[in-house]
Amino acid sequence: MAHILERDTNCCLYGLVRSFAFGFSCNVAVTYHRIMWFWDYLFLKTSLLISFILFLSACSL
Repeated sequence: MAHILERDTNCCLYGLVRSFAFGFSCNVAVTYHRIMWFWDYLFLKTSLLISFILFLSACSL
């Protein structure tokens, strides 16, 4: 009986550790994607702005 209980406890702990690790890696992935998306967005805005400024300066010449 004690052996079965011990096995169940180990299983439960293993499950908890696994779900925690999965949740953690999932959070890291989501955060990474958000940061990358933000940088992409920033880069896009900046490049559009630079293109626009170059276009205006070319027109004014």
